[in-house]
Amino acid sequence: MNTRLLVYIFIVAISFLCDKIHSECKDPTLFKDGVSLVHHFISIYLWFGTFIFGYPEYHLLFILAIKFGWVYFGSCVISEWYNNACKLNKRENHKDIPYYVVSTITNKKYQSYDNLVYVIIGIDVVYLAMKYKLLSF
Repeated sequence: MNTRLLVYIFIVAISFLCDKIHSECKDPTLFKDGVSLVHHFISIYLWFGTFIFGYPEYHLLFILAIKFGWVYFGSCVISEWYNNACKLNKRENHKDIPYYVVSTITNKKYQSYDNLVYVIIGIDVVYLAMKYKLLSF
């Protein structure tokens, strides 16, 4: 199997297991865990996809689509569904690896990822500029 894919799956597994260990879901089911696992696959690709797989053009489209969804729907629809299904606070963040890192740094329970998303978009743009020789270091 491709090494990059194994790294990705490994990071997703760590993220999902951390979430399960610290889960506050009041009524866990196999379906809710499955939705949570899919959410971790999406989330880890969103934050680390360019670094793991490359292809910044696809990653940029992906992250822009996710950001558009957040703006259009007012939040992440998967987080909202999961929080409702688990009887959690509507504002509860998805507990992935970036959540634990950012909440440790900021010492806050609720996180806004807007600025971090813009940093990742900027990284994709720089990678694209370097890939197409519009920028060199």
